[in-house]
Amino acid sequence: LYPYQLKYASAITVSEIMNNMSQFGADTAAGKAGGVRGGDKYLKPITFTPEPATNTIIIKGDYEDYLKALEIIKKLD
Repeated sequence: LYPYQLKYASAITVSEIMNNMSQFGADTAAGKAGGVRGGDKYLKPITFTPEPATNTIIIKGDYEDYLKALEIIKKLD
């Protein structure tokens, strides 16, 4: 579990965006394993749970995927 406290954006909104984004290709074999296919890098199963009281997102997933997701979250924030 990796918490990330947002500075500006809403944790609820960013969590929704990230959960939708992480479902890209989830039904494919590469998506289920977090592999690469045709130049696309799929994330392993990962979830983003908002904590509105502290405007924090709790990220549950593989560390390497967390780092990739964190780059996107920082840009959204």
